Amino acid sequence: MKKIILIIIVAIIAAVGIVAFIIFKKFPPPAPKPPIEQVGKCGDNICDAFEKANPNACPFDCKIEQSSQASQSTSRANIPSQSAYIDSPFGGLLFFSLDTSLRKGPPPKPDDFDFKPTKDLGLKWGRAHYLTWSMVQPAKDAIDKKVYDWSDSDSVLGSYPEGFNVLENIVAFSAKTDETGEHLENFSFSTKNDEENYARFVEKAVERYDGDGKDDMPNLKNPIKYWQVDNEPDAKTTDWKGYSNTLKITYQAVKRACSDCQVVVGGMALGQNGLANFFKPAMEGLGAQYFDIFDYHFYGNKDEWLKNGEQAEEIRKIFPNYDFEIWLTETGTWSGKPSFPPSQTAFQNEKEQAAALIKYYVYPFSKGVKKIFWAWGILEGFGGPENNTFDNTGLIYDGDGPYDLGFGVKKLSYYTYKKMVEVLEGSDWDNIETIQEKDGVYVYKFIKNGKPVWVAWNDNDSKKQVAIYGINSSSVKITEAVANYESGQEVKGYSTAFKTETRQVTDSKLTITLNESPVFVEGN
Repeated sequence: MKKIILIIIVAIIAAVGIVAFIIFKKFPPPAPKPPIEQVGKCGDNICDAFEKANPNACPFDCKIEQSSQASQSTSRANIPSQSAYIDSPFGGLLFFSLDTSLRKGPPPKPDDFDFKPTKDLGLKWGRAHYLTWSMVQPAKDAIDKKVYDWSDSDSVLGSYPEGFNVLENIVAFSAKTDETGEHLENFSFSTKNDEENYARFVEKAVERYDGDGKDDMPNLKNPIKYWQVDNEPDAKTTDWKGYSNTLKITYQAVKRACSDCQVVVGGMALGQNGLANFFKPAMEGLGAQYFDIFDYHFYGNKDEWLKNGEQAEEIRKIFPNYDFEIWLTETGTWSGKPSFPPSQTAFQNEKEQAAALIKYYVYPFSKGVKKIFWAWGILEGFGGPENNTFDNTGLIYDGDGPYDLGFGVKKLSYYTYKKMVEVLEGSDWDNIETIQEKDGVYVYKFIKNGKPVWVAWNDNDSKKQVAIYGINSSSVKITEAVANYESGQEVKGYSTAFKTETRQVTDSKLTITLNESPVFVEGN
């Protein structure tokens, strides 16, 4: 989706030198990806000699060893490993809250970042910042002399605490912005020398933030291992050839500096049109090489969650034989009544937003999407035309707008997100079973720690019954996914906010009645 509002704000922030926020033909068999030398063993829970000498390289491995030495009684299984953080699918854009609204006062600085809600929600992934070439080397003289100004990116990336995986956008070309959106004439470099200079910038950036102990940013707490090449390129230009070349150059430079880093395609904004007319030819020209992850973006109303997951299916149809993950790093729906754009002005209450959040996550999960970032963002508020959609999609009110209940007030969607993470985190994300998708009733089965968890909802106007078979436990716990209130402001305590009941199972079968709220069904 082409987000004019977001684009205008990013351009304004970049212009004053402050942190930029954002934020069907089958192909022949793929050529093998360029060989990459394997280095390191991050995530193996072993703090080896290299990791001890370079404590930022694999901080979770060494943290585990230190904790074990400090207390032999502490179970290793109870200490979060790096792999557990990487496997988590839950993220956000922005993935932190702020001390003040984006709609009021100057653009935020790192001191304004508030990670308490991030930790409370259980988020492990996020986006927040553009690393733009022209900000690091703003003049030809700096490029010729190989001088790099990392002050902006150091201040932002250096503020991120441990325990989060960060997807960083790296940008080769600064776009121009007008009232219709963000535009680039093309993604093409003028000369071969320009390509080489850009590639050198990418290598330097990745080396500075990869946390391997070589030429790292001083006091880097959270290494960056995931790099996204621009953002929504299909919404900026029709130059898919130029983007394809930029993607290849970036991929090769990233891998030279950090062989285990991952490269993510710039998020697809225009849906089927962007897929068919931009990304398909761009990827076809590369033989589906030079990227590890395909990303798309989707926003809609409470009833458009099916389209969200169908986008992933369309991507797989276009690239049926290729091995890459699909991520969704921008998605959301709103509460309240936005005034802009005209296609997204229907009123939605907090309960409707919260119920839709479950569907916006679970349905794409069932289609193989590996990471989903809610946007925009934890704290609502974006800027641009007054009371636009992105001013209303957040999980916490920012104190502005006709339906706002006050700065810092958590919406029902906040509590629903937290409950979803609590119930589903640690599931086997490669084995999600679709139980039912018919008659307006949807049921999906997850496996967490060897035990089943079902997520079910009813899209009909009236109550519906559904039977779940093959339950091995004698009873189950059923939890409504939306807190039992009209607004999050009414919630007095998270632990008692959700309607929960225990039901006995007969002959491995359970029949439940579905109302407006999705439910979690956990085997005891």
